[in-house]
Amino acid sequence: MNRVRAGALCVLGGLGMSYVFEAAALAVLAKSAADGQGELNFTPVVVLVILALLGWAVKLFGVALLGKETVRTIRAKGWRAVPKELWQIIRTGSS
Repeated sequence: MNRVRAGALCVLGGLGMSYVFEAAALAVLAKSAADGQGELNFTPVVVLVILALLGWAVKLFGVALLGKETVRTIRAKGWRAVPKELWQIIRTGSS
């Protein structure tokens, strides 16, 4: 697997991962606050936030692997076309 394909996989994999963990952290925090026991347990929230940050790090690593030329190509075609372009990169290995 070449560097560009690996970068595209990192970006696409990190997309879902970070949003899921951010939503889970907010849900856990909201449930803790709604229980009204006066004491919030932040341990699960901290773990979920760290996992969300890890998702963002994976995405940034993927962008670094993609390289400047691929990012320029994606910008030229527009941000709405990013998922389509990334899947094309994964299939063909080039943008």
